[in-house]
Amino acid sequence: MAPPKLGKGDRDALRAFLQQHGANANTMRAGMNALNIPWTLRKSSEAQVVWVIAHPAPAPAPAPAQAAKSASPEPGATSGVAGWQNIAGMIGDLRETIASDQRSTLPHDNGPHSPAKTTGRSVSTEDGPSAENRTKSLSNTQWTKPDYTLPTPSLQFLFHLECDMDAFRHIGQGPYGDRSTVIFKTGRFEGPRMRGEILPGGGDWEIIRDHDDQQTAHLNTRYNLVTHDGATIYLQTTGTRTGKKSVLSKLGEDTSITPDQFKMRLNLTMETGDPRYSWINQGVFVASSGRVGDQVIYDAYELL
Repeated sequence: MAPPKLGKGDRDALRAFLQQHGANANTMRAGMNALNIPWTLRKSSEAQVVWVIAHPAPAPAPAPAQAAKSASPEPGATSGVAGWQNIAGMIGDLRETIASDQRSTLPHDNGPHSPAKTTGRSVSTEDGPSAENRTKSLSNTQWTKPDYTLPTPSLQFLFHLECDMDAFRHIGQGPYGDRSTVIFKTGRFEGPRMRGEILPGGGDWEIIRDHDDQQTAHLNTRYNLVTHDGATIYLQTTGTRTGKKSVLSKLGEDTSITPDQFKMRLNLTMETGDPRYSWINQGVFVASSGRVGDQVIYDAYELL
């Protein structure tokens, strides 16, 4: 199936680039940059990338002059025909990469995802124009160590979570603001490295602030998680849910409201004494979240 948006010229140029530099996820990203393929096209569908890899040209075409001059193989890339011949492996690898790209950059992507697309591949949070903008934004200061280059953080999918909630209770205007609370009944989570259930008894103690026609909820939640293999994990989240008051006031009743009509982002901290999951104690985690009726749903990521 041909991709719906990526043009034939872009596909041919990208194929030629990959044949020269090696077909893998790293060189796919480099080729996109070198050929100035718009960032929005890269994420319109994983079929964009898979189609290019799965349909090699009858004879390798030379890489475009622009690609040859402005890009070189990414570290770890396989060069020459040897990399191109491993098409089956590349399709799976690139599906994972594009799926992770979509999950980390689309603010309204909150739906469940199949295990084949959530294999924990890391995604750079700074690429192409963003890197250029960062450099420009630092040009007005005399830096003492301008050549000290820091690694760019990336996001790695951690788990998808659904939490079933009880009814909200309004506490009222107190010393810290207009507070409401809700108790969590149960739920479930799953990702490449962990899966399990949410135990009853956690909750959210949020403060609501109105500003003009907008509203922001400052979230403060606690969860008790138990993994499928018996580890107990304490999860705390803080963050905000913000959008138009006319939308947020209906979240509990109107299940037709989609997550692109408001923004809900979380910072996660987790604790456990189980050595099998000790890596969560030092991790930095974030989530893109949403609310549908009496459920909170989110995708959590580790910041690498």
